[in-house]
Amino acid sequence: MQLQQGEYGEMFVQTLATAAGLLCSRPWPDRDGTDLILGWSGDFGLTRSPRIEVQVKSWSNPRGTERDWRYGELRVKHFNKLAGGGFHIPRFLVLVIVPATSAGWVDVTFERMALAHAAYWVSLSRLSPVVGRDPDARVTVSVPRANLLDPESLQSLFAPVGRREVVS
Repeated sequence: MQLQQGEYGEMFVQTLATAAGLLCSRPWPDRDGTDLILGWSGDFGLTRSPRIEVQVKSWSNPRGTERDWRYGELRVKHFNKLAGGGFHIPRFLVLVIVPATSAGWVDVTFERMALAHAAYWVSLSRLSPVVGRDPDARVTVSVPRANLLDPESLQSLFAPVGRREVVS
């Protein structure tokens, strides 16, 4: 079930990327801590064909505050692949909140197909990598509820890249 839930989370983000008119691919081999590479076709500001990379985590037991999700299941080794600066291509964590069972993931009628529930994004570039802990230990990451991922907000993640700024 965990593998299927993870695949659903990635497809959720791919669906949003398609709706945003973005290119989407998977890195191969999967060794560098990201699940998807999203790209803009053509010029975006000062940058030609910019890219961002995302690590997708799906979560069926969400906890947090009114302001933030408190995702406590991120392993140190995955956190460190996103944290800190120096990445040539900006990286983001995308947290997909999903129903507990696969029966609730998709609702289909003749008029529409609805995916449950929602995705949220956060940049960890301003946080320092974790040093001296077991790579499989868990860290808690705050993901703002205001960072709802939709086609428009997904496109906006490219704006700093288009201005050749550091993404934070």
